[in-house]
Amino acid sequence: MSSRIYDVSGLGKIATFVAAQKDGANTQGSLAKDLKPTGTGFLDVVKDYSWTNSKSREEVPYIRLIEYKCNETVVKKQYVFYTNLVPDKFNLNQKTTEVLDIYQEIFPKDEPSGWSYKLPYFNETGFELSTPPWTQLDSIGDALKSMASSASTGLNAIGFKNVGGFIDLVTGAAQVASAGADTALGWQYPSVGIQDRPKIFAGHSERQITISFPLYNTFSENDWPQNRDLIYILMSQNLYNKRNLITGMPPVFYDIYVPGQYYCYAASMTNVAVKNLGNTRLMENGAFIVPDAYQITLTLTELTMPSKNQFEAITNGSAAKQVNVK
Repeated sequence: MSSRIYDVSGLGKIATFVAAQKDGANTQGSLAKDLKPTGTGFLDVVKDYSWTNSKSREEVPYIRLIEYKCNETVVKKQYVFYTNLVPDKFNLNQKTTEVLDIYQEIFPKDEPSGWSYKLPYFNETGFELSTPPWTQLDSIGDALKSMASSASTGLNAIGFKNVGGFIDLVTGAAQVASAGADTALGWQYPSVGIQDRPKIFAGHSERQITISFPLYNTFSENDWPQNRDLIYILMSQNLYNKRNLITGMPPVFYDIYVPGQYYCYAASMTNVAVKNLGNTRLMENGAFIVPDAYQITLTLTELTMPSKNQFEAITNGSAAKQVNVK
């Protein structure tokens, strides 16, 4: 264990606190400072951290995480994308683009946080996909009416005008069709089986991925400061940052890649658990409780539905080269 006093105002040599500012003026209220990397921001736990006694780590399975800020631009783009119901936007003959380009419209990666991670990955699950039963067409008119009403309000709020007529036309036709189908089925004899009614694909279930590994504090005197810095960064980057009484900034989101096995364009970290292992003691003049080791468990949940696009990106190289991590 280190006997020197740990610098609680910073994080060793890998990060520094930078005030949230715009145009050189502090206009960001009570926002906590950003944690900026002083170097590359690439934390290679597989190679550089004390999580195993083994000296040979070239063949260790790993997962790569790249952080991006979910700023105001991201939120605005998402809003426009999901409420864009104007007819001339339904262009089915679109030009061919890269397999992942559509996700840039939903989660633009214009502002990387600067942090990326390479972590040991020993999850027992190789491949997993869950698809709920396809949805019946019953009462589709009511569902569309509710959806379209919300979309109409949103479109008008951001400057789209005269969309009410189009939405009314679509939902009215859907309601008539649904009512007609219900009536026609009710007249049939013998009775039509409920399970045989038409159904449509509604979506795949979003997936979660769990990462778990130890960090030992007793191999060398540098272990604990290095481990604590990693934990501090993960915690800090995944906390809500309150600006004022009403507004604030959400946590980061992640690009996830497991070689040849898994890729997700955008996911949130829904759980960070750090468990103390072994003996614990007060260190640094009583400023910190330090255990013999930490057990780190991270859970990430997809923000995008599983798709063939993301699956193809695993094999065509798109996923591996999203960011050139050195």
